[in-house]
Amino acid sequence: MCGKSTRMGSAMGLLGKPLQEQDKISKQGFRSLTCGYVAEINGCHCKAICSYRIRLMLCQIFLKLKLKIMRSSLQKYLLIFAPFICFLIGYSLCSMFMGNKSYPTPNLIGTTLHEAVLQTSPFHINIQLAAEKECPGIAHGTIISQKPAPGRQIKPHQSIVVVICKLPAERQAPDLQGLTEAKAQELCAQQRLKLKSYPIEYPLPTSTCIGQTPQKGTEIPDKKIMMYVAADKSNNYVMPNLINKPLPEVIEFLQKHNAKISIFLQNQKIVSPYPENMMVTSQKPLSGSFLNLKNELLVQLEVGKI
Repeated sequence: MCGKSTRMGSAMGLLGKPLQEQDKISKQGFRSLTCGYVAEINGCHCKAICSYRIRLMLCQIFLKLKLKIMRSSLQKYLLIFAPFICFLIGYSLCSMFMGNKSYPTPNLIGTTLHEAVLQTSPFHINIQLAAEKECPGIAHGTIISQKPAPGRQIKPHQSIVVVICKLPAERQAPDLQGLTEAKAQELCAQQRLKLKSYPIEYPLPTSTCIGQTPQKGTEIPDKKIMMYVAADKSNNYVMPNLINKPLPEVIEFLQKHNAKISIFLQNQKIVSPYPENMMVTSQKPLSGSFLNLKNELLVQLEVGKI
């Protein structure tokens, strides 16, 4: 503002002077005025250039710092994820060159686990046991089912899930002694056993169990139990155990019941007089068999030397 007021004052002072002097003075004033304006413009331009250069330098410094930070963070991320990336690349390459092979699933049904492992080991196929089932008549450890089914495609390191057969649990005869026939039938039905009862004259309440075959606690091979129940009057009797008894005592006992006796020595029938020091080695009917004395009693004995 001061520069402008001085220039205007000098211009007003020219009005009272001669024309030649006015012309000289005006030329000098114009030059000074022009130089002043140019100097002012150049000063502003220099200031603008300086501020632009400062801003440019600051931006460059900021960009360099940002690049350093990005590089350091990128290096950290690479250090963290490099093992996973290498693993994925290696796994994909291995699966590309080695993992595309597949084989038809072998038929393992009817074989044992040991035989199944021998069949699948060359192909690197695993055997996985899923369950065991009781299968009467099939050997223990035999494979009865498998997944995947035989013939389907399977890859190495996959598993074949199998089910094998196991031995049925041993069943022991329950204690029926003293039970009524109805309660004994109920107990055997719960254990899926077949019960057959035979009445025998005995001084106990009717239908009370007085004996059983097999005995309590012994194994039941065929799931069948014979029970002897008391009756008021009956002609039914149980064949006693004659094995390991002396032959004369056995003959005397059977003759009391009018039994017809056949005696064999080394599969040959012998007749009286019988050799001395002989004992019974086997018998028919078997021990525990049910007999009706109304019918003729036929007994076969196999004997041997004591």
